[in-house]
Amino acid sequence: MNGLVRPARYRVVLAVAGMVSLSLLTTLLPTNGVLFAQEPGATDAGQSTGGNLASEDSPLLLEPKTPDEMFDAVVVLTDLARPKLAADYLSRLVQSNPSDDAILRMRQKHGPAAFLRLANLPQMQPSANILLDRMNSAYEKWVSDPGRIGELINELQAGPRAREAALLQLRSAGASVIPPMVTLLLDTSQKARNDVILNAILRMGSDVVPPLLASLDAPDDDFKSAMIDLLGGLGSSEAVPHLWYYAFSENQPSGVGLVAKTALSRILQAPAERVARVSAYGVERELRRQAVEYLAGDHPWELTDSGMVSLWVWSPEAKTVVLRQVPPKSAELYLAARFARQALEIAPDSSANQTVYLGILLEDAAYEAGANRPLPAGPGTAHDLALLAGSEVVLETLAHSLRQSRPATAVACLQVLSQIATQGEMRLKFPKESRVLSAINYPDRRVQFAAASTILQADPTEPFRGASRVVEVLARVLSDRGQARGVVIDPNVDRAGRVAGFMNDLGYDSGIALTGMEGFRSVAERNDVELIAVHVGVVEWGLNQTIANLKADARTAGIPIVIYGSQMLRAKLEPLAARYPQVAYIIESSSSGDFASQVRPFREKFSSPALTPEQRHEQRLAAAYWLSHIASGSRTRVFNVQPAEETLVAVTSDPELAISALVTLAAIPTVTAQQTMFEVAVNRNQTADIREVAALQLAFHVQKHGLLLAAQAVDDIHASWRAATDPRVSTALAGVIGSLQPNPTLVGDRLRALPPRVTPTVP
Repeated sequence: MNGLVRPARYRVVLAVAGMVSLSLLTTLLPTNGVLFAQEPGATDAGQSTGGNLASEDSPLLLEPKTPDEMFDAVVVLTDLARPKLAADYLSRLVQSNPSDDAILRMRQKHGPAAFLRLANLPQMQPSANILLDRMNSAYEKWVSDPGRIGELINELQAGPRAREAALLQLRSAGASVIPPMVTLLLDTSQKARNDVILNAILRMGSDVVPPLLASLDAPDDDFKSAMIDLLGGLGSSEAVPHLWYYAFSENQPSGVGLVAKTALSRILQAPAERVARVSAYGVERELRRQAVEYLAGDHPWELTDSGMVSLWVWSPEAKTVVLRQVPPKSAELYLAARFARQALEIAPDSSANQTVYLGILLEDAAYEAGANRPLPAGPGTAHDLALLAGSEVVLETLAHSLRQSRPATAVACLQVLSQIATQGEMRLKFPKESRVLSAINYPDRRVQFAAASTILQADPTEPFRGASRVVEVLARVLSDRGQARGVVIDPNVDRAGRVAGFMNDLGYDSGIALTGMEGFRSVAERNDVELIAVHVGVVEWGLNQTIANLKADARTAGIPIVIYGSQMLRAKLEPLAARYPQVAYIIESSSSGDFASQVRPFREKFSSPALTPEQRHEQRLAAAYWLSHIASGSRTRVFNVQPAEETLVAVTSDPELAISALVTLAAIPTVTAQQTMFEVAVNRNQTADIREVAALQLAFHVQKHGLLLAAQAVDDIHASWRAATDPRVSTALAGVIGSLQPNPTLVGDRLRALPPRVTPTVP
C-alpha cells in the first residue's frame, strides 16, 4: 500500500482472505480493536443510510462523508482494483467542490503522485483531471503566498532539520516561489536574510533559471548583479545567450559587466581571460542571431494543454517577475525583440541590427493589431518609427523580411514605403536590385497587392521590367474568390489526385503535373500558386533538379514546397529540404487529416492568414480604382492594362466595381472593350450612374479608336437615347451619337428638331 496510512473508520470485507497480504491486513485493520465485519443490516452510529454510492459488495463498511474521507476511499478502492467504485467516489468528491485547504491536506497525506496516478486512469476521467488541476492551482497559490514564503525563509535560518524541511518544500514548489523571493531580495536592508534566500535559490536547481532570467530586467543594478551571480552558480547553459549583453554592453555598469563575465566563465567552464577577449562585434552578431532564430519560429517550446507558452517576464507594476501564458508567436516576438534591441544597443550604427529590430517591431505591431486590421499609426507606433527611419532602412527591412519569409513584416514595410519612397529609391529600372519588385513576386496575396499599390503610389512615368506584374496582380485581385492555387508534381496519377484532394481540403484549388519540368512550367506561368507538393519519385526532372529549378527562378523561388515520401527516406531527404528556404519533408499519408497536420504548421510559418470576405472586398475595390487610375492620363505607357480585359469585362456586372472597370476598358483598343461599354450604356436595368459612365467612356473610345460596333448597335444607341428618361443618361448617349460623325443632312434634321425660343433671353 506504498506505506500510506488509512483512517480507522475504513474496514475491508475480503471475499477471499488469502488474496490479501498480512501487511495489507495490518494497514486496513482498525487500531481500536473494533470488529472487522458487521451483521447484515447493521449500521455504525452516525452513519448515513441515504445517498450511499457503494454497491452491496463494497469493501467499505462506513460511508465516507468529508472530502478527505472520500479521497481516502478513492485511493483504497483503486489499490484494491475496484475502479468503478473509485470513480463513483471521485466524481462525488469533485461535485462537492472541496476547498483548497482540503485538497492540500489530501496532497500532504498521499503525495502528488496519487493525483497523477488517478489522472492516468481513463476510467477516472474527467474527474481525475479536474481534481489534478485543482490541486496544482491550490498548491501553487499556497507555496507562492508571500506569507508562506516568509515562514519558510525563517525556517531556513533555524536548525538543520527545519532548514532542510523548508528547503525541500521550496524545491518542490519550483519556480513558483521565485516572485515573492525576488520581492524580498529587492529590500537590500535585510542582508543576512537575503544571503539565506540567495543560498536557497542556488540549491533549487535549473527549474528557477527562467524567472531569474526575467529578473534581469529589474532596474536595480545591485539586485541584477546578484541574479547574474546566481545564474553563474546554477551553471545552466540556458542563461548564456542572456548574459552576453550584460557582460559586454557599455550601457551597463562596470560592476554588472564584471559579474556577468565571471558567470559566463563559470557556465562555459572557460578561463576568465578567454571570456574577456570576446569582441563586442562577436557579441552583437550572436545577439542578432538569437533574435533571428526566435523570429524563425523554430524554438522547441513546451506547450500547455491549451497550446500556450509559459513565459516569465519582469512586471514593473508588481515589481517582481510574473508568469504569463502567451501564444508561441507572442513569446517568439517578445524574445526576438529583446535580443535584437540588445544587439542594437551594442552597435547602434549597424544597418543589420537596425533592419532586424525594425522588422521585429513592425511584425509585433501587426501581430498585436491582428491580420484583419491595418497597421496602427501615430506617435509612438512602429509605423511612425519606420517613417522616421527613412526609406533606405525600410527597404533593407523589406528585403530581410522577404528572405526570412515574414509576410506580415513585408506588408508593413510596403505600407510605409508607399508614403516615403521615391521611384529612384525603389530602383524599378533595376528589377534584380528592386526590393519592391521582389515583393510583387512573393507568394502571398497581401504582399503582392501591397507591392503593386506601393509602385502605383510612386506613379512611375517611364516603362520598367516588371510593370506587367502590377497589372497581373490587380487583375487577379479583381477576380479573386478566396481560394489559393496549389500544384502537385507526381508521376503517379492516382496518388497525385489523392494529394491534390488533401490540398483542396486545406483551401487550395490544386492542379496536377506528372513531371518536374511540367510542374515548373505550370507554376512559373501563373501568379497565384501558393504551395507546391512534390513526390520524391518525380521524373523528368528528378527531385534534386526540380527543387533546384523552382528555387532558382524569381517567379517560383518564394513559393513554399513540401516534399512527400516514406518514413524510410526522411533521414536521407531532410538535408535536401534544409538546403533551401521554405522547403520541408513530410511523410506520405493516406489521410487528409494526417496530411493537414504536417502541412498546416509549415504553411503558417510562411504565409499570412487567409483574407476575410471583407478584406477581399476592400482589395477588389482598391484594385479596380488603381486600374482606372492607370487608364486615366498617360500611365498606360508604363502599365499595359489590356491583359486584364477579360476580368474587367466580367466585373462590369458588379455595381461597386463597374464604374472603375468601364474607365479602364476605355483605355483598351479592342472590339470587346467597346462592345462591353455599349452593352452597359444601353442596358435599362443598370443604374443611371453606371449607364452615364459607360456612355461617356464609349464616346471617348469611339473618338480615339473609331467605331468598332456593328450597324445594329448604332441603331440601338439611337433607340436608347430616345427612350432615356434620366437627363444624365440622355446627355451621355447624345455624346456617343455625336462621336459617330453624322452626315450633314442628319445634322440639319437634328438642329431643326430643337424648338425655337419663344422670347428672347433677358440678361
